[in-house]
Amino acid sequence: MPFHRIDTPGELLYASRRKKDVHLLSEKRRGIIGTLTSRCRMNRITHYCRTLLALALALSLTSCGVAMTDGQKWLDSKTDAPEMNIAGQWVSPEWGDANFKQEKKDVSGMLGDYPVRGVVSGNQIYLLMYAGDKVHYSAKLKASDENNFEGFYSKYSIIDEPRTDRAYIRPITLRRVGREVTPSDTGAARSQTPPESKRTQEPVAAVPKQAAEAKPKSVTLRNTPSLNFSENDLYRSIKEHNFFSKSYNSTGDFVNDFVDNGDGTVTDRVTGLMWQKEGTTSEVSFGGAQQYVQGLNTNRFRGYADWRLPTAEELCSLLEPGLSQRGQHIDIVFSPSTLACWSSDQRVLYGSKHAYVVYFGKGDVEPSRADVVASAIHFVRAVRTAS
Repeated sequence: MPFHRIDTPGELLYASRRKKDVHLLSEKRRGIIGTLTSRCRMNRITHYCRTLLALALALSLTSCGVAMTDGQKWLDSKTDAPEMNIAGQWVSPEWGDANFKQEKKDVSGMLGDYPVRGVVSGNQIYLLMYAGDKVHYSAKLKASDENNFEGFYSKYSIIDEPRTDRAYIRPITLRRVGREVTPSDTGAARSQTPPESKRTQEPVAAVPKQAAEAKPKSVTLRNTPSLNFSENDLYRSIKEHNFFSKSYNSTGDFVNDFVDNGDGTVTDRVTGLMWQKEGTTSEVSFGGAQQYVQGLNTNRFRGYADWRLPTAEELCSLLEPGLSQRGQHIDIVFSPSTLACWSSDQRVLYGSKHAYVVYFGKGDVEPSRADVVASAIHFVRAVRTAS
C-alpha cells in the first residue's frame, strides 16, 4: 500500500491515498508493513520462477529423443543384404539380456528394458531403442564372428549423426547365448548326425593337469603417456587385452602372475612390470602425483630411478573381475589402502584437463579433473619396467 509523508510534531505520520479517511501510522509500524509487502512480492516472483522452471523441464523431457520417422529413414538407408541371422537370445554387459527376431533383414525384439527395431546389413547391426514415437538410443555394431558383435551406441541421436547438445557415445557389445530353433532346423541337425557316431568315436586321451595349467604368455603394455586418450582409445585397449571393467568389459579376466618381492614391490611376470605394493599413504592432486614419482626417483626407491606414473592400460591390468576378501577388485598381494590411482593418460573434457583414474573399489576406470587450479585428489601407485 503506497503512503505519503505527513510532518507532525513529535513523530512522522503517513496518510493512505486509497482511503478517504486518514490513518496515522508510526514509523515503526510502517516499516513492518513495508517488510511484509516486500516479502509477498518476493514470494510471488519465486512462485512464477518455479512455474517457468517446471514448464521448461516438461518441455525438455517431451523433446528428448529423435522422431521414429527419422530413425526409420536411417534404417532404410542400410541396403546391404544380411550376411547372418541374429534371431535368438543375447546378452550385453552394458544393457543386460536381449531377445531378437529377424525376418529377412528386419530385426525386432527387446534389449534391456527397451523395445528394439533394427536391420542387419552385411555383417553389421543397426538398432533403435525407442519409447513411444521417440528414439532414445541408436546403436551400430559389427560382427567379430557370428556370435559376438561390438560397436557403439548414442543417446538422443542417430549414431552416424550425433547431435552436440545431448548426445554421447558409449561402447556396446552383444554375445549370443541361444539361437532361435525351428522344427526344420532340428530335423536338419538330426539328419546330419550319423546314428552310429557314438559307437565310432575314438577315445580321447586325458590332458595332463600340468600341461593344461600352462604359464600365461607375456604381454607388452603401452608405457608412454597419452595427452589425448579418448574414451574410444580406452575401450579398444580394454577389449584388446581383455581387462576387466564394469563399464567397458564386465566379462574381462586378464591373467597376471604376481610375485611379492618382499621389499614393498610386486612384480607381474606376465607384463614385466614392477609395482609399488602400497604407494602414497594419502590422496594427492595430479600435480602432486607427478611430484611424488619424482621424489621416488630422486631417492632411488628400492634402488631404482626409473619409476613413473602408470598408463591407464597398465593400471587396468591390475583390475580383477571378482571381489577379493577385502571387497576390492585387486589381488590381495597389494595394499588395500590405495583404492583409486592416478594414471598418466590425459584428455580434455569440457575445456578442462582430466586424467584417467582406476578405481579398485568399484572395478572401473574414469577421467578425473587434473587441472592445476582445480584438481581432484587420488592415490598413486608407481610402476617401472622390470624386464
